[in-house]
Amino acid sequence: MTTPHALKRAESFIFAGELADAHETLTTYLDDLALSADERDTALRTRAAVRMHMGQMMDARADLDALSVHYDADDFQRSLIAEREGDLNAAISAAMTAWQSHNRYYWRDEREVRRFIDRTFERIIRLLIAAGRTIQADVLLSPSQYQTLGWLHMRADIAADDGRHDDALTYYTSAWRDLDARLDAADPLVRNQRGALQLKRARCLRILKRPADASAALDVAAADMDDPAVGFERGLLHFDLQPDDLDGAIALCRAALESASPAVVAALRESLADARYTTLAARL
Repeated sequence: MTTPHALKRAESFIFAGELADAHETLTTYLDDLALSADERDTALRTRAAVRMHMGQMMDARADLDALSVHYDADDFQRSLIAEREGDLNAAISAAMTAWQSHNRYYWRDEREVRRFIDRTFERIIRLLIAAGRTIQADVLLSPSQYQTLGWLHMRADIAADDGRHDDALTYYTSAWRDLDARLDAADPLVRNQRGALQLKRARCLRILKRPADASAALDVAAADMDDPAVGFERGLLHFDLQPDDLDGAIALCRAALESASPAVVAALRESLADARYTTLAARL
């Protein structure tokens, strides 16, 4: 079977979800000793992807190992395979190799290369967080090119999860300022994003025992979005400011919980894990 016909047939099987047939077609094709290195590599990459989706991780890796030339996209694929196998450190290592590679795949233009690099970098950060290597993730996000909304928001979330609420507050504030400087505040989606950042700022300020600033951040959040989390946060803040008015805090928190979806309720209740909210949690 000629190269175009074999690969087109395999692609048709893949498109139809018939992976076993695609695998058989590619394996038969790869038995042809007359294939050029480029033809063989193309088929190996395709079969590696098929094998990965079939759950044959060792065989998929073997196909990538057999390539005559390795590109950044191949290392990205190795990272996916390692993650599927539960080896986060190997997944991080392969993604780092893809990110730093000078042997780029046949991307159409520089913009496509930039998208691949950014997507790989985001993958590295996500894997580092999953592996508990949050300090390394924070260091990678520190250069000036990552001081923009999306990366600052991610960096802030990492810091908040680590309990570094001073750092998280700094990053959330910078992200909010970047958003305000570059995007149209009248856009409903932008307003919602502004509100979410202010809500997270309010949580940090509450934990840092800056109630007046936390209350001001909640006012801004409430003006930008309608979210039960704002009301729940007000309840926690009320409890901190007026510990003798337990009923007032309960009313605010309960109203928020009653208007939230089950998934949001579960997330809000996580805030009650703090020992100082034991009494409040018992009444909710």
